Amino acid sequence: MHTEITIEVSGELDLAASGAFEAQLAAAYAESGPRRVLVNLRKVEFLSSAALAVLVRAHRAAMDRDARMVIVAPTRQTLRLLQITGLDSELDVQLDSPAGS
Repeated sequence: MHTEITIEVSGELDLAASGAFEAQLAAAYAESGPRRVLVNLRKVEFLSSAALAVLVRAHRAAMDRDARMVIVAPTRQTLRLLQITGLDSELDVQLDSPAGS
């Protein structure tokens, strides 16, 4: 079992991409059962409300598994969206990428 896995996301996380993003997050937990999933958003250009909902569901699923989902390196635009929606206080957000990511 891995203790940590990183998912690199890039481009636009719009409604069309949200299903694949959610499947990627679900697969990360199903395959290895990590204690922590890092979702690196530094290359994300756009984050839709559908993608925000995916992040909230993934966060809650992680908590149900006694694990953590951490959003790392969000762009300024993504961070602002998280702040406006109040999700920056609900989700675990780390402004910098961890070493090696």
